[in-house]
Amino acid sequence: MDDRIFEAVSHPVRRQVILLLGERKEMTFSEIMNELSIESPALAFHMRKLEGLIEKVKDSYRLTDLGRRAYGVILSLKGVSGSTEATQKEESVEPLERKEMTPLILRDRMMVEVTQDLVDELFKEGRKLVVTDCVFVDFKEMDPGKLKEVLEEVKDVVTVTCPESLRVVVEPRCRDVLNVSDPMGKNLTFPMLGVPSFVDKVLRFALLGSPLLGSPKVEKSLREVYNTDIPQVGKLTLEMEGGTLEVREGAPHVRASCEDPDDFEISTSNDELALSFEGCNVLVTHPADVDFDLEMEGGVAELMGLSPRRANVEMDGGVGRIDLVPGEMRIAVSGGQLTGLLRFTDIRGNSKVYMDLEGGVASLALDVPEQVGIVVSVDRKGGMLYSTLKQREGIGGKVEVEAKVRGGLLELREAESGKIESRG
Repeated sequence: MDDRIFEAVSHPVRRQVILLLGERKEMTFSEIMNELSIESPALAFHMRKLEGLIEKVKDSYRLTDLGRRAYGVILSLKGVSGSTEATQKEESVEPLERKEMTPLILRDRMMVEVTQDLVDELFKEGRKLVVTDCVFVDFKEMDPGKLKEVLEEVKDVVTVTCPESLRVVVEPRCRDVLNVSDPMGKNLTFPMLGVPSFVDKVLRFALLGSPLLGSPKVEKSLREVYNTDIPQVGKLTLEMEGGTLEVREGAPHVRASCEDPDDFEISTSNDELALSFEGCNVLVTHPADVDFDLEMEGGVAELMGLSPRRANVEMDGGVGRIDLVPGEMRIAVSGGQLTGLLRFTDIRGNSKVYMDLEGGVASLALDVPEQVGIVVSVDRKGGMLYSTLKQREGIGGKVEVEAKVRGGLLELREAESGKIESRG
């Protein structure tokens, strides 16, 4: 039997839709909704589940060839020949039973907590639970048997956390979920290498606000306001509000294009170069051995190929990508998205990475040679953490990672040497 037919046959609401369309040939959405006394969102959910078995022609729905096969299967299971009386019997549902068939659909939320109280209430009413188009879904410790009866689907979600005891219930019901982990961040499964469609939209449109990543473009007339060689310095101080910033290894030089010359400022003093801009496109080249501070509120920034002894990134929005060989790295994210690769290829002492996440999404990969130790310390009192970093002893120095998570989503992983996975 086709899986889609099985799915239609296995649920009473979908059986009734198939039977109605089999008897009456065509019906509008409103007619089906009124006939079944079901709420519009719930019916829409079940109609989506019947894709391939029903089709819409103008304002009405009718069965496809596969749907007519499903109709025949349902009638054969009922042991009738398709009489109207049998159809009416299937439809004669008491109001309480109709209510029980209506799932609770939680969607378009940043955070959903599934608690024992919620599951108990749905179980008592005989209703199903569907969670879709959310960023974080957190299942609390509860009775696995009741959850199995209640939970129907978790779909288009970045991160699901659940206790190990609920894994066998939650994991099979996940679809297009980035990762499933326990509350301490231990990965249980990784069903999908990529960001789900809803989350992709959230990151691109709501969180990131980047024209480069598909959000609405605001056309600006930019003109070159600075294009000059600069002295080699020991530190770069970079402040940006919107626009784009690219920093890479090369001869010391800065080029900037802005809508208004007053949106760009540059100064040099005491072995430090300071840049501040709003909505400009800026390119900075400098020898790799340079420390830096980056503060960004929106826009897109890339810092590639540098080898700072000390580096600091503070993000309150926008999109950032880093590929560095740092000594000490401090990262604070309260909004936006940061992805990066930190390479520790030549360690003689200790290197440190400090992560402070209060919002947004941060994904950090560490390239650590096998002879180098890794020490991980995590303080999580909110948000979500996914980590595959494993602590180990080393004979050639060590990398210390301290992470404080108060919100958002933090991913920490060890990368293959010289490589970083692209996600989203």
